[in-house]
Amino acid sequence: MGLSNGPPDGQPHHPPNRNSEPPANCDSSPSFFAAWDSALDSEKCFKSQRHEARWNPRFSIGTRIENTTPGRHPIQTLKLATYSAYLTSWLIVTIAAVAGALPRFLKPSEDPKPTTISAPTIIGTILQILAAFTITNSLPKGNLQPTNSELLATLFLSPLSAALFVWALRSVPKNADPDQLITTGAYRWLRHPIYLAFLLLLLASGLLISAGTNLILSTALYLFGSELRIALEESELTARFPTAYPQYCKQTRWRYLPGLR
Repeated sequence: MGLSNGPPDGQPHHPPNRNSEPPANCDSSPSFFAAWDSALDSEKCFKSQRHEARWNPRFSIGTRIENTTPGRHPIQTLKLATYSAYLTSWLIVTIAAVAGALPRFLKPSEDPKPTTISAPTIIGTILQILAAFTITNSLPKGNLQPTNSELLATLFLSPLSAALFVWALRSVPKNADPDQLITTGAYRWLRHPIYLAFLLLLLASGLLISAGTNLILSTALYLFGSELRIALEESELTARFPTAYPQYCKQTRWRYLPGLR
């Protein structure tokens, strides 16, 4: 008794289309914000290919179901989690920065002091802006194609940066005296934690867009600019707190890079 792969009796037999192709709509939209939709589309495309392989024997013979992103893991959950964490971290940092700055604008100081901006502050700020611009200029023309390791690093760094930024802001009491030296909370462990928070967010951005060598350049620019600004800030703090600040530096060893600086 022979085995037959044909259709049951009474049903027409349609030969498989040898020119059949995997399902369409697997191409990505060349946009930065299309990366989110691309992750969903890739998952739909993969499921469609799997469905085609199940019901079309010709498709399943000698045909390899591949992820629409060559060289990447087919699981799209990691991408969605990373994009969500990254965008949420930026949103939290923005809201926290605005909320922290509003009281100073709504309630001006009773004894305003003239504000002078020195050359190290200007140069350091420009270098930090150039660091961010270097990352932005590295955006690919098409969809983002981060590797799994880059996604995992971004998924770890971006929430960490947001948490550190919020912690540093909340470490300052609401009714703190402008002449009070803050040494508690995040400032118990780092003398300038906000610089580290922005560095982590910069690294997360560079990894997410696979900036490569531009990420190294951007990090160098940011570190150099931060060193200029921190050196000036610490000299001013030493002048304002000639006894307390040197003692604080002895207790809190690291400026903003734990174990390094």
